[in-house]
Amino acid sequence: FVEKYLGYHYLAEDTDYFVKNPAWKLPALKERFKPAIRVRDMWISWPQITDSSYNLQRRINYGNGYGETTPDFGSPNRTHTIPRYATRFPDDAPFVNGSRHHICWSNPRSVELTAKVLREYIKEDRTNRSPEDYPIIYDISQEDGGAGYCTCKNCQKIIDAEGSVSGLLLHFLNQVARNIEKDYPEIYIQTLAYQYTQKPPKHIKAHPQIIVQSCNSNIISPLLPDKPNGAMMRKWAEHASHLSIWSYWRTYEGDECWPYVRTRKELQEEL
Repeated sequence: FVEKYLGYHYLAEDTDYFVKNPAWKLPALKERFKPAIRVRDMWISWPQITDSSYNLQRRINYGNGYGETTPDFGSPNRTHTIPRYATRFPDDAPFVNGSRHHICWSNPRSVELTAKVLREYIKEDRTNRSPEDYPIIYDISQEDGGAGYCTCKNCQKIIDAEGSVSGLLLHFLNQVARNIEKDYPEIYIQTLAYQYTQKPPKHIKAHPQIIVQSCNSNIISPLLPDKPNGAMMRKWAEHASHLSIWSYWRTYEGDECWPYVRTRKELQEEL
């Protein structure tokens, strides 16, 4: 409000600027709207900026310290959660190569167990909360790193038919979403299009309650319309009705200059 109507500018963490206008009067307002981007967050590895006022000023509405503006994520975490789900599975679950971090996505029991744990998380999160504070986004996404998906006969058949491991992931998650949609039509399942699931599938489309978060960790691959990363994002829009973007603007190490960070021009163009 103050930026739009009062000539206020928030230029930096320690700099505010107001336009003096003693004759200002409140205009006729019609400001009720639904935001085009539901969740906005910036994760800075170091130095951390944690001041809630700063986060709110930057339109960051996740973890900004103001609960009434924060669209809450449900348990157990915001990303890389499949291993956390698997810790609640019984020992005879369809794990891959004996690892409790990876499960067979084509196995019907994996769907059954994942849906069961998701229901547990939803019920636990709603304990002692009022309905307006219920989390609505639950992440079910692969572990970080470049390995971990199943290549059994059934899984490989789906991967081959879809031309990407993402097709196998959506095959799995669509069944989970169908399992919970009648009881929880308001819940969204977020997953990653990342590393081996980054390439869109050929045919399968995501269930309407699934959010696909495109995440290209290649720092020299900007998300621009005329670049491969932008083309991949447009292709994903043909397979999912809800999209999210995780964009890397710098690496976790190196100097504060190219090629360890995106150029300012690319940042502006991405936004």
